[in-house]
Amino acid sequence: MDESLLSCSGCFVALLLAFVVLVAFGAFLGILGGVISAVFGLFAAIPGWLWLVILVVAIVAMWQRRNR
Repeated sequence: MDESLLSCSGCFVALLLAFVVLVAFGAFLGILGGVISAVFGLFAAIPGWLWLVILVVAIVAMWQRRNR
C-alpha cells in the first residue's frame, strides 16, 4: 500500500473526528443556550411586584436568622 494514501486516510479520519467533535460541541452549546434563555425567560415572566415580595421575604428571613 502506498504511504501517501495511508497518510491521506489518517488525515481524513482526523478531519472527520474533528468535525464530529465540533458538531457535538455546537449541539451542546445550543442546548446550553436554550436552557439559559429559558431560565432568563422565566425570570422575565415574573412581575416586578413579585420580585419585590421575594426580596423583602429574603431580607426578613436573613434578619431573623442574624438575630438568633
